Amino acid sequence: MTLETLLSLLPVGVGIDIDVMYPSTAEVRKNPGMPKMEVNQFVDTILHTVYAAGSSNREQSRKILFSSRSPTVCTALNWKQPNYAVFFASFCGIDGIASLERGELAPSTRQETDARRESISEAVRFAKSNNLLGIMVDVALLNRVPHLVESVKASGLLLITIGKFNRQQQGARAIGADEEVEVDVDGEVDQGIVVCKS
Repeated sequence: MTLETLLSLLPVGVGIDIDVMYPSTAEVRKNPGMPKMEVNQFVDTILHTVYAAGSSNREQSRKILFSSRSPTVCTALNWKQPNYAVFFASFCGIDGIASLERGELAPSTRQETDARRESISEAVRFAKSNNLLGIMVDVALLNRVPHLVESVKASGLLLITIGKFNRQQQGARAIGADEEVEVDVDGEVDQGIVVCKS
């Protein structure tokens, strides 16, 4: 199904997260037969489709946020349009499949060379320097080290977890804290559905 078809079928009252997937340099090197499209052309095509769908429904606007694990795509999306929030989704050095399927905090096996995709501090630095609204981070890391939530939020960014955030803060007890830490995230992606706090 194309993005254009999806936008025409979904009721305008249903907001969406358009997760823009674009290969990293490491992924292109590993898969030389991968189709290639210049990032500006790729982003322009997506934005044209979104704006065309929006112009056909002038009486009501759809809530849309963009997310991507590609720093280049996030930068292009943010600078090419002023209307929709852009979030950088970072792997933060962990294996997302092990995290989501088994709740394990396993190190990444990706051959990644971009620190922004592998480090939460670099993800925060990147998002702030490019005026993104926030970051998306795998929940296993935050459940194990809940003080990272405070650090991200102190930077002025919004924080959405990929997976359900454990508000019981069992990770805080695991690192020796006796008291509960009052921290919370701004939204969660759970089973493909993004739930954001107002």
